[in-house]
This record gives sequence, C-alpha cells and structure tokens, in this order.
Amino acid sequence: MNCPVDPNQILMVEHEDAFSNPKRYRTWVEELIYLTITRPDISFAISVVNQFMHNPCTDYQNAIICILRYLKKATR
Repeated sequence: MNCPVDPNQILMVEHEDAFSNPKRYRTWVEELIYLTITRPDISFAISVVNQFMHNPCTDYQNAIICILRYLKKATR
C-alpha cells in the first residue's frame, strides 16, 4: 500500500449521510494531525479529511479508517 487514501476517491462537501458522532470524527482528525509531526507521509491524506470537520459523513469516516489501516501496515 503506497498511499493512505485512494487518489480516485471523491469526497464531496454536501452529503446526506451524516456521521452519527461528529465529535468522535473531530477527535480522530485532531489526533491524526498531531501524528503528522512524526509521519509526514500522511500529511496530504489528513489535510483532505480535515476539510470536512464541520460536517462529517460516513465516507469521511471510511477515509480515516483507510489512513489507520495504512499506518498499521506501514513499517518504519
């Protein structure tokens, strides 16, 4: 796995499928932002999911899960 997010995945601003717990989403993104200090390879992916903190949906949650899977599989 070379990239933490699918470059062909389109995340839209307006989405009907709202995430049930936006506070949890914001917490995940904030923790991942902190992690970019030591992992610059995820900076772009985090900046993408960070754009949707005001109105998260399940697609954005799936993007975060892909980032977490990338981190789990990536070796340093």
